[in-house]
Amino acid sequence: MTAAGRHLQALLSAADDPAEALAALLAAGGWEALGEADRRLVARSIDERRRAEPAAPVESDGWYAVRTADPAAVADEFGLAVRFPVTLRWGTAALYGDPDSLVFISPVLDGWTLVFDALSPGTASSP
Repeated sequence: MTAAGRHLQALLSAADDPAEALAALLAAGGWEALGEADRRLVARSIDERRRAEPAAPVESDGWYAVRTADPAAVADEFGLAVRFPVTLRWGTAALYGDPDSLVFISPVLDGWTLVFDALSPGTASSP
């Protein structure tokens, strides 16, 4: 593991604020800047948090619900090129912190995949 990967893992493990955790990941150069070993480590750390995180309501002005258990296919359909795993709490916190540049695809929830963004039709940010 690289020094950047160790630093990022420490930040993600200690971060109680989900927006802070994602900011750390983006400040490290984003998902693409990580080596394969670092990506696996960070993904495992996030997956552990995702499984332990209790379900909670999400407030959003723009969202889609897609009946599928394949979030990768949803990301493909929405044309999303940069992808990395996050928890539901982290994803929605980041979306609210920087709504014009992020789209969050939820983990599968009872056979549905949810897509949250600030650019959905009917939102204040829509073009």
